[in-house]
Amino acid sequence: MKKVISEILDSTAGELNKAEQIQAQAITSALSETQPAVMGFLMNAGEGVFNDDEREWFSYLGIALLKSALKVEPALPQITPEMLEKAATDAIETVRKMRETGADSGVMPEGIAEMLGETKQPEMIKFVIAAMGVANGDQKRVREQNTSTMFFFLKILVDTMNGSC
Repeated sequence: MKKVISEILDSTAGELNKAEQIQAQAITSALSETQPAVMGFLMNAGEGVFNDDEREWFSYLGIALLKSALKVEPALPQITPEMLEKAATDAIETVRKMRETGADSGVMPEGIAEMLGETKQPEMIKFVIAAMGVANGDQKRVREQNTSTMFFFLKILVDTMNGSC
């Protein structure tokens, strides 16, 4: 997939922020038709872990990432559940490596810096990191214990979309 730049991510997020309820439903419906596995992932990941506000924020961020990817790659190949599963396996391996090196022991910036160095979509990951910061700022959309989980689910999505081309 072509690189997604921050301006595309920001403009897409802005479009979603301005969308009325009926427009948001139309966007969700259209994305469900073009990328059903991704939308299924966004609706089901974190089930039983995320509360309603967190699920809404997770879906919003995932849709912003997907819509941004489709802007740079309109013919984004169909993402399958198997592709998402492979990206999940890779993400679990990254966590394992972080634990082995101690990068997850309260010093998350080193682990994130490593991921940014490895990813082919650094702006998408930066967008997620910034959004997670906003989510844990004044708005408290994501409980602290769920930020890592949400981050890794979104990283799985980014990796899957990037690997699909």
